[in-house]
Amino acid sequence: KKYLKICADYISTEDSKEKLPELIEKTIYVDMSDEQTEIYQELMMAEIAWVNNAMAHCKTNADIEIVLKTALQRATVFTKLTGGYVGKGDEVTALRVNPKLMTLVSMIQEDEIKKPYLIFTHFRHEVDRIAMELGIPKIYGGTAHLTESIIERFDNGEIEGIVLNPETG
Repeated sequence: KKYLKICADYISTEDSKEKLPELIEKTIYVDMSDEQTEIYQELMMAEIAWVNNAMAHCKTNADIEIVLKTALQRATVFTKLTGGYVGKGDEVTALRVNPKLMTLVSMIQEDEIKKPYLIFTHFRHEVDRIAMELGIPKIYGGTAHLTESIIERFDNGEIEGIVLNPETG
């Protein structure tokens, strides 16, 4: 995992505790836009109908387990929606207004987030959009040829932040 090099000095061990910066943890709740709320409600009703229909056909506990696991897999659409996207698989479309992204960009621009910083997000399209909005580099699977250069520039203070996907390797 290439990006672990960035975090190596901050991994909590007895020897590294003196190197750790002050932990700043802030939970921020951002309301969805009207468009997100409308889509969310439509998707939720469709998912409830799907689960109810699938459960009606279950004959064993194993059938129920399969339905529940499938429902959890299908739930990624809600995570994408709250991140400002709608669609399935690689066919996603950015919503016009993304309050979560707007809040993040505002916090960074107004120096509410200490620099240097790392932003982790789940989906590749989110990595791309955040990097574009903030004008900072991104690292995710498939960018290994750029990773070393980005990490070096980050370590030297030439880059104030990086957007990463937890699956980066």
